[in-house]
Amino acid sequence: MQGAVGETRQTRDFADLGYALKARDNWAMQFNGTYTRTTFITFAYPYTDRNSNEFVAEWTNLVTLTSKDRLTAGMLFDRIAGTEVASIDHSLMVAGGSRPAGGFYVQLDHQLLRSLKLIGGVQSNKFAGIPLSTVPRVGAIWTPSRWASVKALYGQAFRPPSLDETSLNLPDIKGNPNLRPETVGDLRPGSRLAVRPPPTGRRLFS
Repeated sequence: MQGAVGETRQTRDFADLGYALKARDNWAMQFNGTYTRTTFITFAYPYTDRNSNEFVAEWTNLVTLTSKDRLTAGMLFDRIAGTEVASIDHSLMVAGGSRPAGGFYVQLDHQLLRSLKLIGGVQSNKFAGIPLSTVPRVGAIWTPSRWASVKALYGQAFRPPSLDETSLNLPDIKGNPNLRPETVGDLRPGSRLAVRPPPTGRRLFS
């Protein structure tokens, strides 16, 4: 609320477990699981206590197809759940719920020329109650020498509405259950220039 001033307190705890496996000489796998618990307490309006947790499991494959092609593909599962209650009465829930989701991604890096690499890929995301969304990723990296490179990467990001944004139920702050996901584009140009200092020192001959 505009004009409200007060203290907030947030905590975040997480645990991560990963495992790497060499399936073949040209095929490496990575397995990763992450659990995160977050609390958020407000000591001013709207005087609520939030407690949420999220679990993400991911499987990634890195495959060298040829001397010029490398494939990255994987899938993930995500589940987020939480509740938000009134600070003065923890039996009064003002928001809450859970939402599972899954995703798949694939990317191909192709060395078109010795100095030019092309990148192309897609990522698909499916959240409960939200239609499937697929976003692209493309790019090029030009390396004319060992000390200089130029790149341009374009991708899109998908963000679903949070549980608070859809389910919050306070007298003057309401969530919107019909809120639609957001998709944004991101263009990232960049360059690298490494200048080596001239060698110093003397060589003595006898």
